[in-house]
Amino acid sequence: MAQSSDASRRPLLSGPVLPWFDAGAAMLSSVVILPEQFYAFSAKDRVQDGEVALRRAILEDAIRCFQRQFVGKGRRVRRLAREAEEWFAADDADWPFSFVNICAVLGLEPDYIRRGLKRWCERHGDAAERVTSVRSFRFAA
Repeated sequence: MAQSSDASRRPLLSGPVLPWFDAGAAMLSSVVILPEQFYAFSAKDRVQDGEVALRRAILEDAIRCFQRQFVGKGRRVRRLAREAEEWFAADDADWPFSFVNICAVLGLEPDYIRRGLKRWCERHGDAAERVTSVRSFRFAA
């Protein structure tokens, strides 16, 4: 019986279990993988994604402010709509959050959006046909 207990304590395989494992481990021991390389997106990509999301939110808010002038009343609503309309009309490329720069980052054509807002305004601008609400929308990411 002593023999069987000694046999149960011995490893099933003696010697190197996987001879190629030692060579592979030696090769990989000198390889360093940085977190930026491991994860799909680096920290820089995440910052850029955040900046794009911010610009998208600014554009969405400006369109919403512009459209609310046809729904709401009051000085604040009119002031925000006027500011949004001036922002849409400006061709200033010096400011990072200007309309034309935001369109460039988002891959949108500024004149196309301007024409669309003008058509929307013509369609809903008549006081007799005031809209009762403004639809929320989101640009695709």
